[in-house]
Parts: sequence; C-alpha cells; structure tokens
Amino acid sequence: MPRSGLWLAAVALGVGTGFCGWRGGLPSARRLEVLPPEARGPRAARALADAWRALYERIERSHAEMSAEEPVTYIRGVERAPAGWTAPPPPLVNSVRSFLLQSVNPDEKKAFIILARMRPWKLDFQPLYVQYGGGIIYPLGAWLWAASKAGLARLSPDPAYYLEHPDAMGRLYALGRLFMLLFQTGAIVLVAALGRRLGGVRAGLVAAAVYALLPPVLENAHLIKPHAYAAFWALASVWFLLSAQGGAKRRALLWAGLLAGVAAGSNLALAPLCAAPLLVGRDRDGLLGSAAGALVLAALNPYLIVAPRAYAWELTVYAGAPASPSFAALGRLAVSSARLLGPVFCAGAAAAAVWALRRGGQPRLAALVAVGLSAIVWARFPALVDAGAFRLYLPMLALAAVLLGAAVEALPRAARAAALALLVVDVGARGGLWLARLREGAGDGSTRARAAAWIEASVPAGSELGFTRFPAPSSSPTLPFYRYAVTVFDPAAPAPPQPAWLVVDQAGLGSLDKDLANRYDQAASFLPVGARWLPPDEAASFADAAVYVLKRRSPTRS
Repeated sequence: MPRSGLWLAAVALGVGTGFCGWRGGLPSARRLEVLPPEARGPRAARALADAWRALYERIERSHAEMSAEEPVTYIRGVERAPAGWTAPPPPLVNSVRSFLLQSVNPDEKKAFIILARMRPWKLDFQPLYVQYGGGIIYPLGAWLWAASKAGLARLSPDPAYYLEHPDAMGRLYALGRLFMLLFQTGAIVLVAALGRRLGGVRAGLVAAAVYALLPPVLENAHLIKPHAYAAFWALASVWFLLSAQGGAKRRALLWAGLLAGVAAGSNLALAPLCAAPLLVGRDRDGLLGSAAGALVLAALNPYLIVAPRAYAWELTVYAGAPASPSFAALGRLAVSSARLLGPVFCAGAAAAAVWALRRGGQPRLAALVAVGLSAIVWARFPALVDAGAFRLYLPMLALAAVLLGAAVEALPRAARAAALALLVVDVGARGGLWLARLREGAGDGSTRARAAAWIEASVPAGSELGFTRFPAPSSSPTLPFYRYAVTVFDPAAPAPPQPAWLVVDQAGLGSLDKDLANRYDQAASFLPVGARWLPPDEAASFADAAVYVLKRRSPTRS
C-alpha cells in the first residue's frame, strides 16, 4: 500500500467508525412525550428552566462553600408521583428536564453546563467544573459559537428555549460530537503515522485499525468528553518526542512539550506527559520542553492558579481521594482489560512493549511513555477498573496499538499472518459488535425505544411503575410518565415498596436484594446486540443499555 493509501485508510476508519450511530440518544422533539400535551409550551418550559436555575445556584453555592456534597439529585427513601398530572410533580421535575436536555450519557451534558455558566461578554470564563479542562472547553465553545453564526444552531443563555425545543438541544450535541469526530479522526491518522514510522506502512495500517476498533475508543469517540480529544494532542506530542531523537532536537522537544500541555490542559489526568521531554533531553532542551508544557497547561486553565484552593478541593471531591495501589487492584484491572479489550490485544500489547524495550531507539521511547504514563494514571486511580475507567488510558492504548503493529511487522511471515488473523478475530469482531450497538442505539431498534413501545402497549394506564433511580435518559426509556403512578425508591432502604411493575437497567437489576427480586417475574427484557457474548456489566454502554421490565408476582406465587 502506498503512503497516500495509508492516510486515506486512516481517515476512512475515523469517519466510518465516528459517524456510525453518532446521533444516538440525543434530545429530540420526540422526548416531549414525557409531558402531557397541556404541559408543553413556553409557560411550562419557563417553570422547568427556573427550577434548573435554582438547582445550579445551589450547586454553585456548594462549590463556593466547598461542601462535601452537591444538592442531592439521587433517590433517598421513597418518592411517589400520581398518575394524571398536568404539570411535573416535584419528584419528577429533574427527570422531565433531563429527558428534554440530556443525551443518554449523563456526563455528556457537563460541557454544556460549563459553557452555560460562563459570561463571555463580561470576560467571565470561569468553569463550574474543572475536570473538563480549558483546552477542550474554550475551543468547543468557539466551535459552537461559529456554528451558530453560520446558522447551524441557536445558542441561547436561557435553557427555557431548549426545554421547549429539545431538537435544538439535540443539534448542539450533534455539533459537539462532530467536533470530537474531527479530533478522533486526527488521532487515528497520527496512530497510522506513528505505526509507519516504527514499522512501515502495513504496521501503520494495523495500528490504526486496532486503535479505531477498541471498545473504549469507539465509546469515547461518540461523546463530548475530553478524553478522545486530548488523545489527539498527546499523540502529536509523542510524534515530536520521537522526532527529537533525530535532528533539530531543541525545536522538537519544544513542540513535544507545547502539545503535551494542550493534552494535559484538556484532560488533567495527562499532566505527567509534560515531563516526557526529559526522557529524551536530560538537559536544557528537555527542561525547556517540559516547562513549555507546564506553561500551556496553566494558560489553558488559569483558574487553577487564580483559585487553587477551590479547584484542588473540587478535584479531590470528583476524582476521589487517592487510593493505595495494590496487587489486588492491578489484578482487577488486568481482568477488566482482558474482558473489554480482548485477550489477544492485551497479550499482544504486553509482548510488543517487551519487544520495544529490547529493540531500543524510538520504539523503546514510545514504550516508556506508554508504560510510564499508564503506571502514573493507575497509581492515582487504582480503584477505577470498570469499563468506563479506560477513558483515562486512550493515549496509552493508542501507543500500545502502534507498538503492536510494529512488533507484528517484525515477525517472520508465518507468525505475522497468524498474529494478524488473531487480531482480526478478536479485535475486529469485538469492534464490529460495538459498532453494531452504536448503530442500533441510534435508531428505533434501540433497547430503550423497544422497551418504551412494549411498556405503552402492555402496561395499562394508571398502573404503578417503579424505578430504582429517578428516570433519566441514561437509565430509562422515554415514557409518558404522566399516564402512570410513578414510584422511585432506594432498594437498600428498609422495607422498600413493591410496585406492580419495575423498569430497571443492568445496575438497577443488580441493586435488588434477593428477597425483593424473588417477588418479581421478568416480563420483558431488551438487550443490546451481542449481549450473549459479552457480560452486561463489562459491556456496559450508555449507547444501547439493557432494559428490564419486571412484574410483581401474585400473592399465591410469592
């Protein structure tokens, strides 16, 4: 394959995987079904907007006071809402608003919340949350502003407009995801370029394909979150870091540091990458590169300096207090990696790292960055071992794919063919399965859409519907909640209620104790593509999450 073919293949991988199901789970006019017809319109939207504003005023107050907990929005005890309401009752106000404003991933709204609390016309750019670094928030805000000027969307500081027109909110999400897609495609091109640099064109193609099809990469490429975006800048930094081993060392290390600063300024977990230039130049050049990275990180997040105490508190609250690494935690991460990423990729990446360390030169440097950064991130977050934890490791997964492609290319012909076949079977099939889930989750065949249709057809109006958390797009299908008597309860509470019907996701199903679960039959289940091959807890994806409908047994069967 010629070099131009490699770039075209990498772009095709980025665009093809990125656009597959890219609009899945977004707010739309259809979400208005959660409200009765008389509760739709400007007046109702204003009431919901006022409640939203009051909630975030309390959240801002909790930040200012450095309270250990924001206002509670999760269930404590039992909350009930009768059927037939014409205005959202207090227990369902937040739920209704979430269906009109949020996507299926509960974290994706944070970028819009951060931007909504800024006042650019007053030169107020202070974020409410600092976990989403200024390196992504400010460019994303500029992107959305430019889109509004081009007539592609409407930006309004008043959430009432979007509560009345959820399809307009959906367009903003779609534009944000398009922004992410551009950088995800760029990251795949960089993976291909790094693979070609270390092992040739075929190594670059293998690396790009492997990285593009890894489940956490596919998941985060479809979300407005900093991780896939920051991976692009981290890989660009590594490119210049490897270039520094040739000529123009000072310039290369300076660029490596500057780009590492952008990556860290977007995702603070990558801050240790700013020290990477010192791996190449343990001298003035390396120090200059690292200092440049630290300066860019600070420039993109000035409030870390302006209000260090507040944001140090926030990072502790939201990231959790540092836990102690242990062999047990490392073992849990290894098991989770094998389940989510696949045993072939994990074993191959480990073998490729050993190969690179022994080979020396640029492969060794890439391996040192990948292994070192992984170790530092894991040491900070050793307790994060679920599927969502792998968002923290996207740049390292990219470098693992690069080293894997180069190591496979260095094998004898027969061994190389066998290794490629194993990668196709494991990584290719696994990635294809996740792409199918993303595609299904974006259409009428999604688990939530099928569950909603079944409930409306099978559960009589006025029946008691139970939920183990307040209904939201992340955990519940879109339903006309006003037709049912809704009970939301904490299953761990003493003597929990037993509604006639329960609607739960995988986590809700697992939260039921044995006694409560034995009082219900599974009336219907709506599982994502490939649920029989991947355990639901490990394959958890908000894109097309499992939904279960349980019916309380009659007393004679209890």
